[in-house]
Amino acid sequence: MNGEVTYRSMTAEDTRVIPEIEKVCGLHPWTEEGYIYEGANPLARYLVAEADGRMIGFAGMWCVVDEAQLMKIGVLPECQGQGVGHALMDRLIALSQREGCISMTLEVRVNNEKALSFYGGLGFYVTGRREKYYDDGTDAFLMQKDYEA
Repeated sequence: MNGEVTYRSMTAEDTRVIPEIEKVCGLHPWTEEGYIYEGANPLARYLVAEADGRMIGFAGMWCVVDEAQLMKIGVLPECQGQGVGHALMDRLIALSQREGCISMTLEVRVNNEKALSFYGGLGFYVTGRREKYYDDGTDAFLMQKDYEA
């Protein structure tokens, strides 16, 4: 990644690219149709990151009443560790605060040390555990970040 990173809201054209980013990130990809649905969902907010003329990352959440729920985040492996994920999360958190949310929650694999460290560094803390949450039977930690008033 050589150029400046820009951030914007997801468009219908992005729904073709996001599942490809998920695959290379090792995420369970949703379909293009799934992202089209998300784009039309009044609760959903999705952002994309671009650099060098291509999408390099994305993140999305739902805002329900006063709580944001992180749905997905992915950054191309060659662009990880350069602040793109942090910037996407910072933007989602700010957006959710503007929409009246007072916290954000998420689920993460209990054995995903990299993600646990990433979220912990953003101020998320473990609030619970969902047994056999993922398709392969892996448990998930529930994590939350409370926003300051």
